Amino acid sequence: MSFASMVSTGGPWPDGTTIRPEHVLIVNAEDGPGDTIVPRLVAGGANLEMVHIVDGLAAPGDVDDPMPANLSHVAQVRSAIEKLGSVGMIVLDPLMALLPSGTNSYADADVRALLRPWSTLCDEFGACVLLVRHLTKSSQGGPALTRGGGSIGIIGAALSGFMLARHPDADEADDDGRRVLASMKNNTARTPASIELRLVSTPNGCARIEWGAEILISAEDLLATKESEDNDAERSEVDRAILSLFESGEEVPGGAALKSLTAAGFSKTTIDRRRRTLGIESRKAGMGTGWLWLPPPEEPTKNPKNPPSKDTGSSGSSVGSSPKGTHPQPDERSPAIQLDAGQELCEDCEKTLLGCPAHVADDMDEL
Repeated sequence: MSFASMVSTGGPWPDGTTIRPEHVLIVNAEDGPGDTIVPRLVAGGANLEMVHIVDGLAAPGDVDDPMPANLSHVAQVRSAIEKLGSVGMIVLDPLMALLPSGTNSYADADVRALLRPWSTLCDEFGACVLLVRHLTKSSQGGPALTRGGGSIGIIGAALSGFMLARHPDADEADDDGRRVLASMKNNTARTPASIELRLVSTPNGCARIEWGAEILISAEDLLATKESEDNDAERSEVDRAILSLFESGEEVPGGAALKSLTAAGFSKTTIDRRRRTLGIESRKAGMGTGWLWLPPPEEPTKNPKNPPSKDTGSSGSSVGSSPKGTHPQPDERSPAIQLDAGQELCEDCEKTLLGCPAHVADDMDEL
């Protein structure tokens, strides 16, 4: 709403420049005009006479029965612009909620086909279409360009792309309103500097943006901070859920524990990973029965995936392992196996010749 407000009044923009005031069309599929959109515009200092909210669009010849707007209604939006005479900005917020029914938001062809007419509309009226979308919940990393919801074709079709996120130094528990707007893509000029901003309360209860100075924080930096926060929050939440199962200090049935945790929304992979990190081991309860989870130790294990060997020599390798070119000791021999015709056993260790370290070493020396 801050950009819409600046277009409606002519600025000033964060860099101090001003423009000629222009009409703004807002197509919003989530927020109500009276309780959310208009109060935010007022907080941002907008000229409400220059801002027009599209709450529903009527099909041609059916003006008495408006339908929820979506991206297929380009003709109706064009008609609204023609009535106004001109428009400087069209806000589509949020993009995913404005996709027509049946659209695959991750299909590049579907998305580009929907956005192409809007690009034509921009060229025809000299307007800017501002698409608003959210980041995915993925914590798998990747460049900032690929982290918006939906197809890569969305950012591919845009001339410019920006990411808005919490300032890396801001305390999530005690939010001071600091944010950073960083460029992800710019096809028309050099990449602009990131800008710090702050959300400030206003008398009507909504926040307005107080623009700050340029700052050396990239979109990739913001993304790394957000993913770290998301991962830390997820770990804390699942850890608390797992540890709560052991409040009595007793062993708990593994199957029931897993069922309870997955019902709470945690994936089996996350549960298993965090269980091992907390040092919670499992044991078989008995013949024909399930597994039991043992209470965690006082301090979680540091590296449960690679526990230290119990009996190691000075080199760190297992004492019982056979060095290259020697036969395994008797207690290392494999159980009796069935041999196919033509296979031979080593007379010393009873392994097949291909499985005997001494024979393999000899063969390698010959090569």
